[in-house]
Amino acid sequence: MSDPFALLGLPRGFRLDETELHRRHLELSLRWHPDRFVLRPAAERLQAEDEMARLNQAYGLLRDPARRAEALLALRGAPAGEGTDATSSPEFLMEMMELKEEAAEAAAERDRARLQELLCGLNVKLAQEVEELGGALDELPGDPVEAATGVAAARARLTEIAYLRKTRETLERALIPRA
Repeated sequence: MSDPFALLGLPRGFRLDETELHRRHLELSLRWHPDRFVLRPAAERLQAEDEMARLNQAYGLLRDPARRAEALLALRGAPAGEGTDATSSPEFLMEMMELKEEAAEAAAERDRARLQELLCGLNVKLAQEVEELGGALDELPGDPVEAATGVAAARARLTEIAYLRKTRETLERALIPRA
């Protein structure tokens, strides 16, 4: 994996200045946009297309907090992987099961207000989890041995965030009117 932070000229870390992220992407996009290379030799046009694709991929990755966290873990040699319920606490899994049951009941009753309420609560929880993950990632020591416990905890939290995001998608789909 290439370093999306280095590609965009940004310091590695969870907390990014969004304005600076956008500015760097725009600046580099203007430099590498394929339209600027239309009259250049084929090799230069291909290089511009490749650079633009890499920039867009890095930008998309860094804009999403969960994907940014995954990138930080991967850059530390600890890719997030698929994750399983085995890494989540029983309390979290019970909370998710209860939420899904409540959502299924609300969907069966076509109670859009309740589904919206559940979705709002889930979004708050997701934002809190992402914020806590960011703090944990930014506080990891530089030494890999010292950071191992923190990295494992961050990977587990990232798995829970993925679970929350999938549950959010399910709730959002339940809110789409049926034809």
